[in-house]
Amino acid sequence: MLHFGRKKLKKENENSTELNAMQMPSGTAIYTMPQKFVSTEKVKRFWTMGKIWVLIIFFLVAVVGGTYWLLLNANQQPIVDNIVNNQEEVAVDNNVSPPDQNQPAEGLVPSESTEELVKLDETSETSTESPIIPSLAETTVLPLSADADLDGLTDVEEQLYGTNPNKPDTDSDGYTDFAEMKNAYNPLGSGKLSDVKLFGSYTDSLDRFTASYPQGWSATKVNNDSVRFTASPDEFVIVLVQSNPKKLLITDWYKEAVPSAIPATLETETIGSDRGIFTPDRRSFYFVPKNNTGAVYVISYNVGTLVKTNFAATFDLIIRGLQVKK
Repeated sequence: MLHFGRKKLKKENENSTELNAMQMPSGTAIYTMPQKFVSTEKVKRFWTMGKIWVLIIFFLVAVVGGTYWLLLNANQQPIVDNIVNNQEEVAVDNNVSPPDQNQPAEGLVPSESTEELVKLDETSETSTESPIIPSLAETTVLPLSADADLDGLTDVEEQLYGTNPNKPDTDSDGYTDFAEMKNAYNPLGSGKLSDVKLFGSYTDSLDRFTASYPQGWSATKVNNDSVRFTASPDEFVIVLVQSNPKKLLITDWYKEAVPSAIPATLETETIGSDRGIFTPDRRSFYFVPKNNTGAVYVISYNVGTLVKTNFAATFDLIIRGLQVKK
């Protein structure tokens, strides 16, 4: 028992010695950070799982979108360089006298009276710019814009003239709207085209010709040799008079103007009362009038940067309505 008591006492003395060694010496100062400066907020990480998923989704969308754009451009087909001839066979009504397809379309001029003629000093402006001479070698044939009823007038022209874009024969007389207008008949009802005054009339300052143009267009004298009929900044028709001092036939004049032209391809066409030549793109028509062989008349349809034509039928009507005086 005495031996056990001595061991216990020794053990307690050892523990007391260790405790004293762990205690700070007296007079030692301990400094701690004030509680108000201690942050209790947890540190937030920038790249959270939500942001990582958003980044992954954005990357996938960009990859898919870029691939689709590349495939779309790779598979894009070129514009077909053909004029769509939207003419259909017309049912003939035995009770209606058919228009004469060879008849000059003089009826396009609303009236021969000076009161209804558009005078330059009244409603038109004079431009000092140089005339735009069409390219004789242009070969790109542009397709027509939409023609819902396939009557030869585009939907844009139907709106211009007030005809029904969904009905090829607006007045139900047995003839398509464009067929009637080509022969100076009213597509909206009975009578002549001049009766409804869809066209205005312009006489040049030298009294050499009178031209018809849609009432919704503007007429601008470019100089003494030309006039511009404007539908929009992109689309307009120019009537230009050029000298023909040798009094050449139109085929010979064209060969001189375009030496690269192949004679076999220079076929003349009769539009209204004039026989002339179309450029390969079908947007310029050249002819030598019978009553003035010393001049070449050029009617040119300009489309600017457009890839489809809205007024091909109107261009044809302007050619038919041109009357050369001298």
